[in-house]
Amino acid sequence: MPGLSHAEYASLLRFRTALRGFERWSQQQAQRVGLTPGQHQLLLTVKGHGHRLGPTISDIADYLGVRHHSAVGLVDRASEAGLIVRTRDVEDARLIRITLTATGQVRIEQLSELHLAELSRLAPLLRHLTANPETLSPAAESTDDVTDNDVTDKVATNDEGPHDVVGQHLASS
Repeated sequence: MPGLSHAEYASLLRFRTALRGFERWSQQQAQRVGLTPGQHQLLLTVKGHGHRLGPTISDIADYLGVRHHSAVGLVDRASEAGLIVRTRDVEDARLIRITLTATGQVRIEQLSELHLAELSRLAPLLRHLTANPETLSPAAESTDDVTDNDVTDKVATNDEGPHDVVGQHLASS
């Protein structure tokens, strides 16, 4: 099995850099609406969970990739902040379900709208980064693509969000 080419490693690096940039941007957005990044993830877990009564602590721990006791602590703090409530499952009294309060609902709606807009703006960048690495050579790049320098120089350091790389590129096209 042949090893990866330099272009493939470079593509993976650009993709990881873009992901870290998005994560930093997401954390900043959570803080701007008064949430910790963990609270944001918790609210998204509660809102996006498929069960009509809400997730259990075990469900939350699984979604967030944390241990049960860490999920309990996060739920405790979010409950104290008025973002979620615990309710006993009406079908199985052994289970406690987590639901959003009105405040939690407003916060996750604010953040989700921002995140969906951001992901829409990032789509061209992500397509570029996941393209066949051999097409990413300077000779093969079209003027419609974000350049490698845009990704590595701007996404990693931009406090306004990784979408600015795409926005700047599209504005100059």
